[in-house]
Amino acid sequence: SVTFKGVHYEMTVKDMDMEWMVHSTIMKPVGTEIGMTVIPENIHIMKKVMDK
Repeated sequence: SVTFKGVHYEMTVKDMDMEWMVHSTIMKPVGTEIGMTVIPENIHIMKKVMDK
């Protein structure tokens, strides 16, 4: 899913059994394959247990 939050886009990205909430100023349409670069000092990771 993609939601515009005023300054950035909030996107839910799925990778196998992982789901990532990504904030970006660049919008990618649902279904688009993306690449992701992680800069250590710019990252905030939180784990959320989800029922399957």
